[in-house]
Amino acid sequence: MLRKLISSPRNRHNDELSSTSLDLAYLTPNLIVMSTPASSFPKNLWRNPVEDVRKFLDANHKDNWWVWSLRGEGSDYFDKDLEGKVSHSGWPDHHPPPFEYMGPILASIHKHLSSNPKATAVLHCKAGKGRSGTIAVSYLITYSNWDANKALQHFTIQRMRIGEGVSIASQRRWVRYVDFWANTLERTYKPRTVRICKIEFWGMRIMDQGDKIEVGIAGFQDGARVGSKEVDKIHVFEDDERTFDSDKATYIPRKEIIVNADVNMFLTRHRLLHVSERIPKIPMSISHCWINTTLEKEKLRHGDTGYKEPVEVVSPTALK
Repeated sequence: MLRKLISSPRNRHNDELSSTSLDLAYLTPNLIVMSTPASSFPKNLWRNPVEDVRKFLDANHKDNWWVWSLRGEGSDYFDKDLEGKVSHSGWPDHHPPPFEYMGPILASIHKHLSSNPKATAVLHCKAGKGRSGTIAVSYLITYSNWDANKALQHFTIQRMRIGEGVSIASQRRWVRYVDFWANTLERTYKPRTVRICKIEFWGMRIMDQGDKIEVGIAGFQDGARVGSKEVDKIHVFEDDERTFDSDKATYIPRKEIIVNADVNMFLTRHRLLHVSERIPKIPMSISHCWINTTLEKEKLRHGDTGYKEPVEVVSPTALK
């Protein structure tokens, strides 16, 4: 009951051959997305029990399956639980992948799927939604020549009962980048470092009264686990680096800031115990936005000044 409740926004796969019910969906007969397997109590109460995952894969795909774990925070199972047939390329939840990961991950999936007609790729992150969806949709675009909108909608239909599949704006932006990278740049990517001169925000007021609002820049760095990345703060703007003009806030760093191609701009609210005390209590993320400066520059060079998301948000039920 708990397992079904936790996975309720997503479709489950009930398999008669292995007598299992898993938080899992087929995007194609050979491409599977699922929530993370778990081997220990209590997580195996609400996640996919790793023994059921292996039972399902062995029953339906024999020795032809391989798993890609996209969790930068680590796994809830041991690789040996899945016969060691696991590749790790992880990054934090709710973020797009470092773009340098895209080519190698997609190529490794394609190499496996091309090895024989029955080969099956299994992708998972934590819930099998944002990170897994970004990679799965990107694979369909890059190696199956799917239209980006069609691939995103297909993922929503197959994976979700309620809501969008890949719903985070920066992850959807990465899907558009992949479309551009695969079809215009012919899968070439040469990242460049850039210097941050200023950042401007329109249509918002960021005042330092009551709660403390933190505005800053972050990027990827190597994580504690092999093959993983973490998000690390590079610079947090001070009050004297900020100016206001009508509804525009401008941030100009006093020191030189050099960043890699993937740039994260974040806003965090620090709740105060009391306005007069100025004591931070709980940091609460307001918003964050990722862009890839190399690909944005290439888009401009090719006459692409941006893209517009479809205005209408389509539910899985409406798409079926």
